[in-house]
Amino acid sequence: MVHTYVLTICKALRKANDELEMRVQERTAELHEGNRSWQLELAEDLPLISADYIQIEQVLVNLIRNSLEAFENAAVKARQLVIKTYLNDEGKAQVEVTGTGPGMDAEILSHIFESYVSSKGEKGMGMGLSISRSIIEVHSGRLWAESKPGHGATFYFTLPVDSN
Repeated sequence: MVHTYVLTICKALRKANDELEMRVQERTAELHEGNRSWQLELAEDLPLISADYIQIEQVLVNLIRNSLEAFENAAVKARQLVIKTYLNDEGKAQVEVTGTGPGMDAEILSHIFESYVSSKGEKGMGMGLSISRSIIEVHSGRLWAESKPGHGATFYFTLPVDSN
């Protein structure tokens, strides 16, 4: 059952960010080792969306956590996570989560949203992105990814804005 609330995507993202910052503080030395940073580029003027707040937060936390975990395998010195929100050309709220991790080759990328497919090897269950895509699709949105091996990956999702 989906409990729909009218909210801003930025509110869900800030809540997810607050939760992640709390976890980062618990692991400060580990996460700051290796020149890791993240930044939020949130459009303040985005229209409201109708969504289950907890489910959208779950998607955001999963995408952000995946990016942070990918840093462990990154050969690049500066490990950066950038999260952006904006209104796209189709008039939908769009979120980008970009990490400078190792990226994925075309074979993994073509199957990354399937159940039990993981770019993490034995460390991953291969369920998070499949569940995330299902959540976004239930909200009439779209979730996809782009990546170049050695240059990181960007995960995108869109959600329709509230018409009321």
